[in-house]
Amino acid sequence: MNNTTFPLLLQSRAIFLVIFFILCVHGCSSRGDVTSTLPQHILDSTATLNGDTVFRLPKTVMAAYYRNGRIITVSQHEKMLVKVLDINTGATVDSLIEYGADGDRFLSGFPRIYRDTLIVLDLIRQQMALIDMDSAASGTKSRPDIRRLHLPEMFAPSAIIPYGNALLCLNPFCFKSPDGTIDNKDERRFIVSDCTGNFPDPGIHEFMTSNVAQGTVLASPENDRLVFLHKYDDIIEIYSWKTLEKLYEITGPTDIRNTFGQISGLVAVTQNHQKAYLAGIAGGDRLTAALSNGDNLYILQLDWNGNPLSCRHLGKATTYSLSLSEDGNELFTLQYATDGTPVMIRYAL
Repeated sequence: MNNTTFPLLLQSRAIFLVIFFILCVHGCSSRGDVTSTLPQHILDSTATLNGDTVFRLPKTVMAAYYRNGRIITVSQHEKMLVKVLDINTGATVDSLIEYGADGDRFLSGFPRIYRDTLIVLDLIRQQMALIDMDSAASGTKSRPDIRRLHLPEMFAPSAIIPYGNALLCLNPFCFKSPDGTIDNKDERRFIVSDCTGNFPDPGIHEFMTSNVAQGTVLASPENDRLVFLHKYDDIIEIYSWKTLEKLYEITGPTDIRNTFGQISGLVAVTQNHQKAYLAGIAGGDRLTAALSNGDNLYILQLDWNGNPLSCRHLGKATTYSLSLSEDGNELFTLQYATDGTPVMIRYAL
């Protein structure tokens, strides 16, 4: 780096932070349910990070997370759905959750992260596995906590997490299309079960919207925050963890223009098919979100009140899972190489 580059970088960063500060003062005040918008140009002015590939994974892997020198992977239709790999040698340290249709076996495994817990959701057999990631990474052969679910018919939430002595899920019927033609008139973003995992009957809805009412759920109970990152719209919603009251809604900086319609009774994206927030991770005083803008990938970091802290560009890429190093200074993303091989890529934040 030459002597002129460094001052220019400092100047660019200063301008970026000033823009963020103005947005926060305008949009994220102490009032509840405050809406703010991030402008497109914050993406144009951010620096591009170069990552290094630290691991090449089998093609069956659909999610992978870094934890204490290990990589925890989740696959579909393998004998063991979850594996713990040593990041240096590639050796399998542990295997968890057997594929199958009886006992504690799983027929499907959709991964989600809740704080320090990996959740593997099997809607077919109505069960979920909770895996302590630190214990799994230690190689102590810890077993997952299997919890049974009691879901109403045609009720298929894409995310379920612990909520006190109950469970909380994304409401698959909470959806309204931008043009208003598809509207279930159900504004409950989250639904809570009883202590046995039994979810209440959601009532009658005109549209089956489980395919499009999807996104990432991040939680920070110690900060009284629950966050929803929308998969098909550039929206971040921030709620109180205790009351489930919506506090903030943040739109932008992209301009998602999906068109929704019905296909065989299910609502789906029928034109454009743009994705917004691909993944997210909670860590300490901030949340980290992967935002797609066309074929470009950005990493946004915000505090738990929605105040933006930083934005980084990862180039032309997409990701399927995020994780952070122990100190939060390194980001690990699951991407795909040009030959279709899943790879773990590390970026210095």
